[in-house]
Amino acid sequence: MALLALSCAAAYAPLGAWTVAVSFGIAATQAGLVALLFMRLDRANALIRLTAACGLFWSAILFSLSLADVLSRLTRS
Repeated sequence: MALLALSCAAAYAPLGAWTVAVSFGIAATQAGLVALLFMRLDRANALIRLTAACGLFWSAILFSLSLADVLSRLTRS
């Protein structure tokens, strides 16, 4: 619930170019908590952990490319 409140506060906070980075950080933290607490990856076997790690790696690539695109558009204008 605290991360939800933080996410809502970050949406309205005047952070400038950092708003997107903060939002992505909060989203990544929420995704990590879902993976550990609700998907029970701490008790899963090695193949399921490897699959989740590959998904997390791919998500990190997509987050970084999206963030680079958004920040490059903000610096040009």
